[in-house]
Amino acid sequence: MASVWVLVLVSCAATCNVFAEGNPERESLISFKNSLENPRVLFSWNGTTPHCNWVGVTCELGRVVSLSLPALFLKGPLSPSLFTLPSLTVLDLSSNRFYDQIPPQISTVVHHYYHYVAWGH
Repeated sequence: MASVWVLVLVSCAATCNVFAEGNPERESLISFKNSLENPRVLFSWNGTTPHCNWVGVTCELGRVVSLSLPALFLKGPLSPSLFTLPSLTVLDLSSNRFYDQIPPQISTVVHHYYHYVAWGH
C-alpha cells in the first residue's frame, strides 16, 4: 500500500504545479484573454479554476494541447502569447472577429504539427 502512495505523490509532483498561479501556459492564456476587446466572453477563465478546466482548453498531463474557441464572437488582434504554448497542436478560432496580421511567432510552433483552423470571420 505504501508504494501506491509513493507513486501518487511522485506523479503529482511532476504535474500538480502545472495548475498553479504563475504557470507559463496559464499566463499565456490569460495574456490572450486580456488582449481581446471582449474578454468577458471567456468568463470561465478566472483565477479560481485550473486553466485545464477552462472553456475551450484541452490538456494532456497538464499541458495545453488544444484550444478550441469557435464562434464565440471574440474580437481583437491575435495575441502572440498563444504561440508560446509548447504542446499546442490544435487551434480553432474560426468564426470570430480577429484582425491584424497573424503574429510571426506562429513559425515557432509549426514544427509541432500545428494545425491552425480558420482566421477572421
